[in-house]
Amino acid sequence: MKGKRGYLLVGIILAIAAALMAINMGGSSFTGNIIRNPDAFIVDIKELSGEISHSIDAKSGESFRVSFACDQGKLQLIIKAEDGETICDVNNEIYLPDGFVVNINRDCSYEFLLSGRNAKGSLIIVKNE
Repeated sequence: MKGKRGYLLVGIILAIAAALMAINMGGSSFTGNIIRNPDAFIVDIKELSGEISHSIDAKSGESFRVSFACDQGKLQLIIKAEDGETICDVNNEIYLPDGFVVNINRDCSYEFLLSGRNAKGSLIIVKNE
């Protein structure tokens, strides 16, 4: 009886692990175009449910010009310094028709994390030296 229980327990654990992996892998989708280069992150979003990211190195005194538009669904942009400090956190509930500038006060790599839920829109980030 012990052997059958052990096999049953292993089978249940494997089934749970497979289900968790399927949930994690199936939760993200993106349709559109992305341009990632050392000085820019440009995203034309036809549909985004999940996250996409890019990192850009910048020096003190430089800035990022950000244009952020959401035509449908929900979008959020978080900009973090390499030590994890959040520099900027905006979402589509904040109306910024002319975009905005993020001034850089230290040399490091900055991560741009764009997340969406049933979202359509665009993001343009360009580093100004």
